[in-house]
Amino acid sequence: ADYYSRGIYISNENEAPTKKELDDKANRYYQKALDSFVTMYDDNSDDNLAYKIGSMCLNGKGVEKNIETAEMWFEEAVENGNENATYQLAKIYMGAYKDYSANSPERFEKGLEILKDLSDKKKNQNASYTLGKYYYKEGDIDNAIEFFQRCDKNSYAFYNLGKIYLTDQHRDIDKAIDFLASASDLGNDCAMYKLANIYLDKDNYNWVLAEDLLLKACEHNNMFAEYKLGKMYLSDNEKVAEGEELLRRACEQDNSYACYTLGKHYIKTGRQDEGMIYLNKAHSLGNEYAGYAIERILNPKPIKRKCSRPIQRIRRGRSGRNYHYAAAIGALNSLYSDYLHHVKQLQAEFERDVEQREFEQELYIEYSRGY
Repeated sequence: ADYYSRGIYISNENEAPTKKELDDKANRYYQKALDSFVTMYDDNSDDNLAYKIGSMCLNGKGVEKNIETAEMWFEEAVENGNENATYQLAKIYMGAYKDYSANSPERFEKGLEILKDLSDKKKNQNASYTLGKYYYKEGDIDNAIEFFQRCDKNSYAFYNLGKIYLTDQHRDIDKAIDFLASASDLGNDCAMYKLANIYLDKDNYNWVLAEDLLLKACEHNNMFAEYKLGKMYLSDNEKVAEGEELLRRACEQDNSYACYTLGKHYIKTGRQDEGMIYLNKAHSLGNEYAGYAIERILNPKPIKRKCSRPIQRIRRGRSGRNYHYAAAIGALNSLYSDYLHHVKQLQAEFERDVEQREFEQELYIEYSRGY
């Protein structure tokens, strides 16, 4: 057991165990722990034991996942005043587990009231954060701000507050910077990325701070920071190699924009085979511009030869020349407007992708922390 705790495995064949073997072994230990907790609870109805048993049932540790059984154990713990069990029970009531058949509007309201009570009387930060998320999702921003501000050291609460103060309705750039900086100090890489974008904006431009934040976000494998900083480094002759490495790291996380940018860069610098690999990957990830680039590379337009016969000039009056000149300028302006519109659409799509990925990362880390 000591070898396992240190990540060391010894067998007669000197072969590392498979994931299934490790999972089976861990599950056997969880089963023994669960049996011991239940036996101990029979002898002494301790609220912490009931909470631990409920948590194991909720997460399927040592036993098949069973929300109904978990709820029963949490209720046992709540009767003895366990605050953590009260919080978990409120989440179950509010439908945190969508496939649970007992979910109902009445239970949801009951869970909401429990969380409010925990936040108001117990100053429970988990409850405050969950309420902040709920009101934020519902569009009740004033209540969301109130509950998020009750969280002293929750980086996700600070991050959400920073995002709120960047919206048009509640815009306060100084508050946004303060909250995002607080979240960044607590290691929130999404906040680092968003704060860096503020410092890259012309109204608050500070390249030193922006680069430092992006580098820190890259240390957390934030693929959006890797893409942004990598793309910027490509335009710096002294940092091209670093830019390529950052883009490759983002490509490994299936960032289609990084794949497209790196592919185009390789083509431009004479590394067509590598470039095509990344362009094909970007295209497979749904990047339409990669498809256009591949088509142009595989089927280049033929070079038009100059006509050997002299072209006869058609004489036109001044009014005719002015008309055609105006028409040409109008056509060029129209094309330029279409181009700007297309670029804005692409940027908007990218920002939506960023927000979605940030949200998914937040949920994943939040779940792992038990919020």
